[in-house]
Amino acid sequence: MQIRRSLKIYFLLGVTSVGMLIVLGLSTLSAVYLTKGADIAMKYSMLEVGKNVIFTGDKPKEVLGFTIVRHWKDAPEIVRTYVPELESHLAYGRHFEKVSFFDIPEFAVFALRYDRGPDDVIYICRVATDIVPLDYSQNMPLPLPYVKLIIYAVFAIMTFVVMTLLLFRHIAVPVEKLIGWAKSLHSGELNQPVPDFQYNELNNLANIIRTSLQSVQSSLEREKAFLSHASHELRTPISVVRSNSELMKKLIERGDNTQEKQQEVVCRILRASYTMTELCETLLWLNRGELGNLVKEDIALGPMLRQLIHDLNDLVRDKKVEIHVETDSEVLMLPATLVRIVLGNLIRNAFQHTYHGKVEIVQSGYKVKISNFSYTDGNETNLGFGLGLKLTRQVIEHYQWPYCTRKLQTGREVLIEFRTCSNKKAHA
Repeated sequence: MQIRRSLKIYFLLGVTSVGMLIVLGLSTLSAVYLTKGADIAMKYSMLEVGKNVIFTGDKPKEVLGFTIVRHWKDAPEIVRTYVPELESHLAYGRHFEKVSFFDIPEFAVFALRYDRGPDDVIYICRVATDIVPLDYSQNMPLPLPYVKLIIYAVFAIMTFVVMTLLLFRHIAVPVEKLIGWAKSLHSGELNQPVPDFQYNELNNLANIIRTSLQSVQSSLEREKAFLSHASHELRTPISVVRSNSELMKKLIERGDNTQEKQQEVVCRILRASYTMTELCETLLWLNRGELGNLVKEDIALGPMLRQLIHDLNDLVRDKKVEIHVETDSEVLMLPATLVRIVLGNLIRNAFQHTYHGKVEIVQSGYKVKISNFSYTDGNETNLGFGLGLKLTRQVIEHYQWPYCTRKLQTGREVLIEFRTCSNKKAHA
């Protein structure tokens, strides 16, 4: 079984280890500097002796615990044993005899060469063999100085650990708050301000989390809209395919082999399949926000309107609805599929909400007006497009086609202008 690492424990152990290394390193450095300080003090004392003591002859001389000799061979034997012969002016040597770094030396020897002149060289030596440990039982509660140093180091480490725990706790509380906020975050709170988590890094992370969830939510909404629009827009071509397939079946069952009729039915089915393909591609582009990439082509609004009315005729077949259509032969450069979607939704809406009345569809140039009049009272003329209206408005707003609706006494009128740059020049 794999053991999952905890960030808290990992951070605590890491910081504690670094703190221990720092404390031990500084403690060792302090001991080294103590030794270096002793060397500097001893060397300075020897230098003062060499400068100020008058020494003549070859006989060794004792001054304040220092032994002064003219020749290295006259230096004390213990000095010559542990210190190599000094070859230059102010050359210094020393030796501590002890078991370990923290032990008190059993003895220590020091030597310094001092050249007073070209032919006046002296060696200053110091031997400390009477180093006796102090009685700490009376003056100190600790038996040895290095034990005291170790205790100081442990105390420093413990202090560092406690401070690290307090610091980590101060940081961990906002992190836990961020975790709880991220767990409880849902789609209804994505647009609300992000709480303050005290630290810029945590606030930035919270913003990244919210932005990522907003992106996911937006993708889900687009996919949902795509499915809704697809199911809504594909109803008409599917209905055309089904009705014409049934018609083809009846023709075959009756033995009607009239090629002209069969060819007409096949063309309707084929045209409906093309429409479904174009609708799917257009809805995919719409879902990705790539409406500007749709190819524009020359289309005649008149024939397109008449074909749409024919395809949607099932919506008014069992109603007392009179349909009046006026079109011309104007050809415009437009995205055909999107124009078909917009006009199909507007015509479908007029057919669906007129039960006994009249529907007028008038096309003149780039303008299309769709009006429905009801001969009965009620709310049947209330134009509610549903998904069709949402998709229609989205397409119209993208291409900035002028669009307006006007409520009539017994119905409603819709006017849309399929204007493009080329259209404006043509009709200027």
